[in-house]
Amino acid sequence: MNRLDIASAGQCRESRLATLNRTRRKRAFTFFCAAVCLFFVRAREETNFRANWYASLNYQTKMIPTIDALLRRWHGMLGLSRQSQFWYRARLREELHELRNAKTPLLKLSETSDVVFSIVRAQYDGFPIRKLPFVTSPQHVILYAYMVAKFTSRWTFYRTLAMLCRAPRYDLVREVVNPNKDHKLDEVASRHQIDPAEFKRVGLRLRRVWPLLP
Repeated sequence: MNRLDIASAGQCRESRLATLNRTRRKRAFTFFCAAVCLFFVRAREETNFRANWYASLNYQTKMIPTIDALLRRWHGMLGLSRQSQFWYRARLREELHELRNAKTPLLKLSETSDVVFSIVRAQYDGFPIRKLPFVTSPQHVILYAYMVAKFTSRWTFYRTLAMLCRAPRYDLVREVVNPNKDHKLDEVASRHQIDPAEFKRVGLRLRRVWPLLP
């Protein structure tokens, strides 16, 4: 190999090295730009998240008094008998146990509504045994709506049943126990001095058409 060939080979090698260095610099610059863009995108998302979170917090703070007032009025409409603090705690433990054993989504919703109702009843009767869940998602809205519909339906069922049985003081019948259980009908009739046989007979018929939630 003569000197000309050696020089040509050296030039080719230097050219390849220069091209490789330019390619590396371009890649490094591209990665740097991508990292900067990603940083600003993440920073913007974090800013939006914090803004939305604070707005949501303010919204919850404004909504809580409204929900509290509505639940308090609903509780007053039901007019259930006031119990002891021990009774409310025992009732809540029972409902929590049933919730843990619930298997299907509908049954879990039903048992969760029973738990929340136990807390609502205790709180507005003067025994705040546990805090109520905040309304922070559509699931909470569904839960509260289900609870109100479920226990209002039961309350209206017993009031209507007492009227059909011509109870002299049907307006004093304020019950929300599960009317799908036959022995609950007997208990309600006994508490309000209504003929248990008539109350159960009419109750079984009314139960076929009444919109009772599980």
